[in-house]
Amino acid sequence: MRLFQRSLHHRAGYLEIAAMLVFGLVVAFSTDVRAEGTYQTGADQDLFVDDHDNRSVTELKVDILALGEVINIVAGNNAGNTVSVTITNPDGEVVVNDENLTNGNGVIGGSDDLPECPITDAPFQYVTGDDATDTVGVYLITFDVSQNDLNGSTIDPFDITVTAATDDAVFPCAEDADGDGFIDQNPTQTYYGGRLHTNVWSFNGNGYENTTDADFYVLVPGGRDGENYTWMLDLTGLGGYYYEIAGNITGVNSPNDDGVEVAGFSVPMDANSYDPLFELYLAHPSVALPPGEPPVVSNFRFYDDDAEDNSISPGNQDTVQDAGDFIFESDIAGTYAIFIDGDDDGIYDPTTIDDILLSGEAQAGENTVYFDGNDNTGNPMQVGVHLAMISLRAGEYHFVGTDIEYCSPGIRILDANDPLNILPATMFWNDTLLAPNTTSFAITETYPDGLSTGEYTDAAEVGVNAHSWGAYDSNSEGNDVYIDTYVFGKSDTSTLEVVVTDDSDANLSSSTMTVTYDGADTPRPGDTLTYTITLINTSTTAAATDVSLSDAIPVGTTYVDGSMITDSSTGSLTPGDATMATDLTVPMATDSNTPGIAIVTFEVTVDPGLGRTISTQSTFAYDSGQVTGLTDGDISTPEPDTTDI
Repeated sequence: MRLFQRSLHHRAGYLEIAAMLVFGLVVAFSTDVRAEGTYQTGADQDLFVDDHDNRSVTELKVDILALGEVINIVAGNNAGNTVSVTITNPDGEVVVNDENLTNGNGVIGGSDDLPECPITDAPFQYVTGDDATDTVGVYLITFDVSQNDLNGSTIDPFDITVTAATDDAVFPCAEDADGDGFIDQNPTQTYYGGRLHTNVWSFNGNGYENTTDADFYVLVPGGRDGENYTWMLDLTGLGGYYYEIAGNITGVNSPNDDGVEVAGFSVPMDANSYDPLFELYLAHPSVALPPGEPPVVSNFRFYDDDAEDNSISPGNQDTVQDAGDFIFESDIAGTYAIFIDGDDDGIYDPTTIDDILLSGEAQAGENTVYFDGNDNTGNPMQVGVHLAMISLRAGEYHFVGTDIEYCSPGIRILDANDPLNILPATMFWNDTLLAPNTTSFAITETYPDGLSTGEYTDAAEVGVNAHSWGAYDSNSEGNDVYIDTYVFGKSDTSTLEVVVTDDSDANLSSSTMTVTYDGADTPRPGDTLTYTITLINTSTTAAATDVSLSDAIPVGTTYVDGSMITDSSTGSLTPGDATMATDLTVPMATDSNTPGIAIVTFEVTVDPGLGRTISTQSTFAYDSGQVTGLTDGDISTPEPDTTDI
């Protein structure tokens, strides 16, 4: 069985936000910048810089915060081929055109000769501001290698460092205390100098078993001007041979070429694709700004496709009001996840057949999300009054790994908004669409609660705090696959009810229950409580017939004989321990502002020795019992809660 999600995208609006990242601001971070390059990505991880065998080309970018800053470049090719560099400024002008790196001017030896820091005392240098069109912003650096074969398509090692002047010494490399060949990404470093980044890192790992423990810092717009989230992508034991690391807001493109909704899933590369969006830095970005207040979702509602009410009937296949739209308002550009509890168990788990997840990008303002009325097998949802919840999210980031055969103990994504205090995060993934094989690790999906990364100082552990998969060979479930792991920042939620019917247009989902008593303070033994259940039909096309109502007498009270009455034109009453009214009729609404109403009341008295709270819940059914619902006394937050006093 293929379980799937539905998604909508508002890509253009989000890209506009992504393009606004702060280069008009003066960033009050240190301008000292440590070396950034091979020492972070890992020795043996050659960087693809020319197109070969359908590999992505890695285009490196450097943030320049003040004109006069110097871009220092050193690079080598482990086959001894000539490496040339081109630099394009933020205005789109080529300021260095395909210039060869030579001994004494940027060339460094191959990976077998990797020094403690891949820095020479004679890097190739470009002083920003030398060209009249130079501005602060992002400078694009592209490399070319003289022979476009496998080895000729990569550079290794490489380093790009920004200094304040041409004669400034490069800030020393960060410590490699354990001697594993990787810089220790220690959050206690008093350093905010990340300048080097790209949206796709494409590597030749020179073998499946040449794994990397690299860390990347992902800059994600926060949804409002001057806000963003910084996530730390913590890799431990990742081996992909030829592989790519990237990320975006929703994962792979959905629906895919086969028409299947796959947002948030790990999927085979065949028939699927993704769009790299976010910049991945090798150190905490100098341009990073903190996230702001949580997003606010408002006016969450659902209408059928005729915009009459919140009731749909996909099962009768009459093409009338079979589907509908969720509508909500957002104060940010972010993401949404709309969950529908189709099996009415109070758990939103989209890996089950009946629970639906609609996900996508949210724009600031009003958003509309289509729902076709079907469950996860493509069949009409079961009839009933189902709760729907929206989660509006800021800073959502999907790691998308391409063709990565192996990762163990796995990857973690942590909250790195404050680089001096890296915090745990909750990760989600769904690998259920991948072909199972004997190399699979135990956890294939993490709904509904996700999996915590644990503390930054905790070691990554398979099945405990990391996403793990694969084997050191091409038979791995990670071969020719897009792996998705995602997190999100602050969020806001809202709930409502969606009515799925079989053959009736009546709609009682707005029904309520209230309780009153005559005492001046809290109820006391002997006081009389009056419960009023208002059955509200919002449909302007059909009355609700064959309505039944039940409500268990609250614990600690006694039913008042003969007190149950109804103003319905028809109906019968059977009061008792489970109060019951049957065969009721609730008339249709006169118009959108005047619903049809039937009222049922009953009384109880408070028993001696009562506890602190009196709780009860009323249920109703119509359509011969096929459609059911709850009344909790608060129409703005419909949930399976009790009415308390």
